This record gives sequence, C-alpha cells and structure tokens, in this order.
Amino acid sequence: MVTIASQALETDLVDFSGTPSERVWKDSGSLLADYAIAETDGNVKALLLHDTGFEVLEARYEAFKDRLAECANCEVVEEQTFTFADLATSVPRMVQQMAQRNPDFNTIYIDYDYAVASVAQGLRAVGAEDKIVLGSQGIPAALERIRTGEQSASTAFPNEWMGGPISTR
Repeated sequence: MVTIASQALETDLVDFSGTPSERVWKDSGSLLADYAIAETDGNVKALLLHDTGFEVLEARYEAFKDRLAECANCEVVEEQTFTFADLATSVPRMVQQMAQRNPDFNTIYIDYDYAVASVAQGLRAVGAEDKIVLGSQGIPAALERIRTGEQSASTAFPNEWMGGPISTR
C-alpha cells in the first residue's frame, strides 16, 4: 500500500508524481544489460547509442555499460552519441554504419523507446533485424514492437521523468 499524503486514504495506486532516484535510473540500465547477458548466454557484443541532450539518461547508460563490464565475455563494440533532433535523419544512418563496421554485434541499446523506430529503420536497411534491441520508457509503441519482435525489451518510465532532475533522496 502507498499512502499519497498523511491525510489521504490508503490506495493500491502508484504515485508517479516525483522523479525517481538516481538508483532507479541505474537499476533500469542494469536490468537491460542483465536481459542482454541472459539472452546471449553471457556473450553480449553491443552497439550503444546515447542521447547527450537529457542529463537524467546518463545514470542508466553508465549502469548498462558497468553491468556489461562485469560480464567476462561481454563487450561494447562501439558507442555513438546523438541528440533528439538527430532521430529522423542521423540515427538510422548511424545505426547502418555501426552495424556494417561491427557485423558480429548481437545487441543494440538506445536510451529510450521513442528512438527505437529509428534504430529499427537502420537495422532493416542492412538486414540486421535479428538483433537484441533495447530501449526504455515502456511506451505503447514499444510494447507493440516487442509483440512483433522489432524490439526485445524495455523498462517502463513515464516520459515526464526525462525532463526532470535526478533526485538523490
């Protein structure tokens, strides 16, 4: 049970009014890495795309990399940065180039689900649609992509949290 305020009735509803702690962001990155490690039997060869325009995404991105570093046979084969403005044009091309430079990759991570459509476009262009594709937000489009196999996994976060500061509470 969560109590929303001291005078409020108890409820089974979750309170999404505050931003999550840095630990929550880190946990979501670690969970995505754990998924990739499990799916590849501990042999992740990852391409990483990180949006530098949202400071709150840094903790998840670094936790993903840190968890892969703990895995003896896992590696980040290439990392690239982008901004939200790059999604429609630069990201699909970037994904194509990364995939062509690293044909043995098996996993691709991007900071949020909204960007996965651009990743999928780039992967389709080079015939690399059988890869593990990871994002985070849990938006309805991501759930549909997971159902169809275009995306492998996501962690759920409300979009509003991306614009806010990380809480250290």
